[in-house]
Amino acid sequence: MADLTNLRRHGFTMLELIAVLVVMGIIATAAMSSVDFSPYDVTSEAETFKANLRFAQTLGFAQGELPPGSDDNIWGIQLSGGSYSLTMNGSAQNTVNMPGQTSATYTLPDNVTITGSTMNFDFRGRPVSAVNAPIGGDTMYTVSDGSTSVTVTVLQNTGVVQ
Repeated sequence: MADLTNLRRHGFTMLELIAVLVVMGIIATAAMSSVDFSPYDVTSEAETFKANLRFAQTLGFAQGELPPGSDDNIWGIQLSGGSYSLTMNGSAQNTVNMPGQTSATYTLPDNVTITGSTMNFDFRGRPVSAVNAPIGGDTMYTVSDGSTSVTVTVLQNTGVVQ
């Protein structure tokens, strides 16, 4: 009988284990609710925007394969409220989708905004105006959620997106 008594004194009861798991769950929930994920959202949206700018630039490069005398198409990204769209010659594009999307428009999360102007690229991948004239300086975009912001820059002569 003494052996059974000693066995009962070692270890935890099922009730004690469940109580510890419940307390750990409450602590984990409280810790997760105090973590601010908005910088991640802004940073990831800025990287997505950069990738989509580079995609429009790549489409502009593809125009370099046209035979001499062909019309060069100007590909770009046009901002509009809570979204931005792929354009060709200033018009919304519906035959080419954004990477990873099912349309030529990318919708931003509710809390994220992008400020800046429309960006167009010629067949050399250079940033140009809607009438295919070189732009006069670097173009900057601000991706923000109201408290955190990330700047995206397109360099004037090279079209490098940083």
